[in-house]
Amino acid sequence: MYFSFLITDVSGKVIAAYDEEADIVPGSEEFISMEGNYVYIKIDETGTYLLLNHLKKR
Repeated sequence: MYFSFLITDVSGKVIAAYDEEADIVPGSEEFISMEGNYVYIKIDETGTYLLLNHLKKR
């Protein structure tokens, strides 16, 4: 799913996001972090966190 908006079905606040890691070729070992590009959301209802990672750059 490329060039799409990210939509979740939870209400919360984005507490961290990273979008600077370049996309890698599948099977490659050349990456900066295990998470890749990510968004952390603190869920209003439970106070727990939702981590969405391995997102395509931009």
